[in-house]
Amino acid sequence: MRTGNSLVLLLLLLIPSLGFCQSLYWVGFPDKNRSEYSTEIPEKFLSKKAINRRAKQQIEITAEDLPVCNHYIDSVKKTGAEILFALKWLNGVVVRPTNEQLEAIKKTNLSFSVISIYEPLPRSTTLRGTNKLGLSNRTDFNHSYYGNGFDAVDLIKGPFLHQLGYKGQGMLIAIIDDGFYHANQLNLFADAFSNNRVIATKDFVNPTSNIFEEDSHGMHVFSVIGTNTPTKMVGTAPEANYLLLRSEDYNSEQLVEEYYWAAAAEYADSMGADIINTSLGYTTFDTPSQNHAYADLTGDVTPISKSCTIAASKGMIIVCSAGNEGNNAWKYISAPADAKGILTVGAVSIDSIPSSFTSIGPSADGRIKPEIVALGSRVGIIDDLGIPSQGNGTSYAAPIIAGMSACLWQAFPNLSANQIRQALISSASRYSNPTEKLGYGIPNTQLAYYNLLNESGESHCIEPEMYPNPVSGELRITLHNATAGEATIAIYSGSGVCVFRKQWLVTSSIDTTIQINANLSKGIYIAHLTCGACHWREKLVKQ
Repeated sequence: MRTGNSLVLLLLLLIPSLGFCQSLYWVGFPDKNRSEYSTEIPEKFLSKKAINRRAKQQIEITAEDLPVCNHYIDSVKKTGAEILFALKWLNGVVVRPTNEQLEAIKKTNLSFSVISIYEPLPRSTTLRGTNKLGLSNRTDFNHSYYGNGFDAVDLIKGPFLHQLGYKGQGMLIAIIDDGFYHANQLNLFADAFSNNRVIATKDFVNPTSNIFEEDSHGMHVFSVIGTNTPTKMVGTAPEANYLLLRSEDYNSEQLVEEYYWAAAAEYADSMGADIINTSLGYTTFDTPSQNHAYADLTGDVTPISKSCTIAASKGMIIVCSAGNEGNNAWKYISAPADAKGILTVGAVSIDSIPSSFTSIGPSADGRIKPEIVALGSRVGIIDDLGIPSQGNGTSYAAPIIAGMSACLWQAFPNLSANQIRQALISSASRYSNPTEKLGYGIPNTQLAYYNLLNESGESHCIEPEMYPNPVSGELRITLHNATAGEATIAIYSGSGVCVFRKQWLVTSSIDTTIQINANLSKGIYIAHLTCGACHWREKLVKQ
């Protein structure tokens, strides 16, 4: 189930059902005791990027990482059942058996768990379409750079990180969703494709399909993060790299989709993803026996939540939408928003009031959910025609956070995923007084950055001098013994607005001096200097 209520202009399209012709089952295996692989030789089953991410964060490689045992897979194959795919984290396979094959599987090994996850149902052709929500009349030419994306970025102080040059460069974000309709053709995504920042695409629902001809919800989500067209729309991580992955079958709602998601998350891990965004959630299904109860939302019961919790333990930041059930009888978060160690994101309006539809917490075991919130009402997105528009839903709140997580982690590459996650939570507006709708509140990425800067001690790795201070005219900065590379000086007002910014090239480690003629009003400012991975800041007084 998609957790964004897209309010965009769509042509009404007739979508044929693509359902399977027979039932699907999950066959869970008891262990990996007869594995052909060893955690001592991870190169045999993990990519170099996945190994490096674990090593960098001191995460142990465990039996969870081992592939499913061929011994068990072969025993299922011998029944003649078709194996669609295996999942190492959940330890089993998804199969499409006949009734006779199903009975044979059950008898093969009594320790196998066999669960129905897809039942073919009579389904008439469905009509999809929504109404357009008009753009806001609000105009602020001071923020023209972001265009349609400004409100989403600004509410969490995102421009601060972008002004420092952190726009997600080098970070890999996986978006697991339901389709990315025409994203490869629309002009506002051209920067991502022309610069080869879409690293890979993969469809786990129908491997033979083209994800760019499937549903558009994933494209809307992608637009919140990955657009990079100044004055039209700039997202929260406009220069990051992306994996576009499809796990949601919008033609039905069945438990098998949670297993598709698990396969996509394992793929993202193997590709070296830093962050996974998932704007999906599951509670009820077309087959009622598959339904989840609120009591199941403990982070380790439903297949998708178990996989999500494991994914977070592998050193990735997992960002998940809370759900849009706030106005409904269910009202609570959905799976996998209950997963442990992730960032579950609820929705607020531009005035910081909870959106009426945003799902509430806590998780069934009493943990604060959502952890944080972001703009979810009238969020700037790209519609199916490639036009800047707006939509509502926690589906769009989540990618706001996913993108800014990438920018923050880019600024502190030596920190762990959990340290970045915790920095966002502790920067939030209600950190000391969380609620069931807002969680810990709206994160302040500028505050998170300074908190991490103070904790990291990175400000001591360069030795600048800024003089005179107080200053009445020309300001001079001398940089001693800096590593050759690009340096940036940014000056911020007391309210956090960048009033001056200059970049220059440091060509050697000898002293480098620059002169700044900044026409500043009288007052107190913060000067922030970056050079490579080093940071320094100092109070500046203008007389």
